[in-house]
Amino acid sequence: MLSGFSMDTQVQNLEDYIKTYEEQVDWLNELGYNWVHGNSNSLVNQLSDNFDTANEEYRQEMNDTRNINMTNKLDEILQKDSGQTYFGIVGSMHVVIEPSIPRELEEKGYDVERVY
Repeated sequence: MLSGFSMDTQVQNLEDYIKTYEEQVDWLNELGYNWVHGNSNSLVNQLSDNFDTANEEYRQEMNDTRNINMTNKLDEILQKDSGQTYFGIVGSMHVVIEPSIPRELEEKGYDVERVY
């Protein structure tokens, strides 16, 4: 997916990854801590701060388009009504940055529960 972006976006992403390489461990630890402790506002702020610096092409594809596609796929699976219980796992960004998968599923009439 990443290689499908324009060359400008690929170069910008690579440069950003290299610049922030040393900070990534702390950032991921903070992300995990906020998730485990249910600090939703901190999660939104942390992910949004990082995500808002990306260009529009990256934000649109990495979050919006993917979330809508994943939601539609989940809806397709659930519409089969096989009587089974499903457990879905997605990355934290897809749960807190709008359009989020939980919100999209709720708009389709599903009850969504965060387990952890």
